[in-house]
Formats: sequence, C-alpha cells, structure tokens
Amino acid sequence: MAVTTLEHAGSTRAIPYPTQHSEFEVQAWLYMALREAGIDVRGEVKTMFAPKSRGAKAQFCRFDLVVFTDGKATRVIEVKAADVRHKTGVDNTRQATRYRTYGVPVTFAYGMDGAEHVLREISSPASLTSPPVPHAMAGAAVAAQSAQA
Repeated sequence: MAVTTLEHAGSTRAIPYPTQHSEFEVQAWLYMALREAGIDVRGEVKTMFAPKSRGAKAQFCRFDLVVFTDGKATRVIEVKAADVRHKTGVDNTRQATRYRTYGVPVTFAYGMDGAEHVLREISSPASLTSPPVPHAMAGAAVAAQSAQA
C-alpha cells in the first residue's frame, strides 16, 4: 500500500501553527519557482565527498538545490530557514569548505526573502555560469550570501 493513515488516538495534544517559514518551505518554493522559470534544478543532490577508507565510512555531501546546464552542475544553492550569523563568516564553515572543492559557485539563500532574491539573481541563463555576487539586504532574515571558489 502506498499510503497509510493513522487514525486519531484520543490525544489532546495540539500542533501549533508555524509562525515562520521552515527550511523545507523555502527550499520547496525556490525549487518550484526555478522550475517554472525554465531552469533545470534538482533537489537534495547527493554525491560522495570522501571515499571509504580504513576504519572510516564514506562521507557524502547533500546539496539542497543544484542548477544544471546541459547536464553539468553550474550552481549550488544552500537554503537556510532564516539568516544565520556564522562566527567566522560563511566562507569558513565546514559546509562551505567542502562545497568549494566541487568547483561550482555556491549561493546561500537565507529565508523566503533570500530565496526570492536568488530567483531574481539567477533567472537569466547567462547568470548561471558567472560567479554569484555577495548580497547584503536590509531587514531580518533577508540576506542571500555567496561563497565563491
């Protein structure tokens, strides 16, 4: 069976209505908006970062969104639910360090406003092969930053 529904068990617990967009919602919105703009984007793209070695498991990267042009990755988009302040800057995070090894520009989209900004930035095919430009936007949880190789 493809779908299973669990019936109400008589519990009185309430599920509160979210007050902010979740990372999933931001990613899903940006994915659909890019697809509607005719951009070849794939979600949750998994690739090996480090092969299995003695005593260590293989390590993988899972990119939130990857833009492809003619089957080649041309941009990685990392989505965050809200603005994140990294102590040493986004360029120095383990995630950015790993992502840079793939030689593809990485854009960080913070929140729904950041996702909208990323959509405007890359909605033209010419921008998909050029490096992203760092952005500083006013307002809470609005920044879209880029990590460049």
